[in-house]
Amino acid sequence: MSTSRPRRTAILVADTSRNGLGPWPYPAGVYPEHEDWCNPPARGTGALPTTTMNVPLVDAYLWIKVPGESDGQCFRGTGGPTDPARGMEDPPAGHWFVEQARELIALGNPSLAPLTCDVVVTGTKVGAGFVAALTVKNSGTEPLRAWKLAWTFDGDQRVRTVVGGSFSQQGATVTVAAPHDRTGRR
Repeated sequence: MSTSRPRRTAILVADTSRNGLGPWPYPAGVYPEHEDWCNPPARGTGALPTTTMNVPLVDAYLWIKVPGESDGQCFRGTGGPTDPARGMEDPPAGHWFVEQARELIALGNPSLAPLTCDVVVTGTKVGAGFVAALTVKNSGTEPLRAWKLAWTFDGDQRVRTVVGGSFSQQGATVTVAAPHDRTGRR
């Protein structure tokens, strides 16, 4: 008698990126269109990504939808420009949604461990521009090999040089990644 899992041709994964509190209990009859999928308020992150499963037929829990990534501008049939469930204008689809990210972290089930790194920014005006020093400090017990730091400028600033990492900039959005170590790993 074999104790191995039955052979299957399909893989089943569950996106747990914002199901920690279950689906949004959409208020019946409040909004002209039913958009419970669109930036649902008061949700939390769910189970952390893992392939160690105790659930029959489920191969993995993954965070496919990045927690904090906007689904788009949700008008719920009202014509906008604000999301009536949130009382604010949601960012366009795929853009970072700070308020939603904070909700997902604060209401995570299971709760998320606090961050173990801090970022300190020190800026100095130089001519028509400025020089900024960003220090990423790991206060955790595990080494930080791979990290990314991203932000969006309010204006039309451009990053020219980064020391101690690599950067990319698309429009006002800048991403800085950890430098490669001697083995080529991040």
